[in-house]
Amino acid sequence: MSDAAPAQPSNAAIGRRKQNEMNEHLLEEIQTVRNEWCRPSVVFRPKLRRDGNMYCALLGDNLQEGVCAFGASPDEAMRAFDAEWGKRIEGVNPKRELNKHE
Repeated sequence: MSDAAPAQPSNAAIGRRKQNEMNEHLLEEIQTVRNEWCRPSVVFRPKLRRDGNMYCALLGDNLQEGVCAFGASPDEAMRAFDAEWGKRIEGVNPKRELNKHE
């Protein structure tokens, strides 16, 4: 058995490890910013209005024809708008609708 102390990592190895950690953190931050900028509420900028004790995010001329969502705060309304953006209209077959217009 050897009583020698285990080899310590070199300063260069420590520096590379720290640089890699910083790069990973930076990439995570860039991805977070990218995700925020790609949200439908950011891309399409619905109108945000107060409606009684709620906020309303509306894209379009009215509630019936546009995309609309409500929330207790502006942030909640915009996040609800993002969720609403991806929903399909119930009972609509997109292929049939496209064929009507050809």
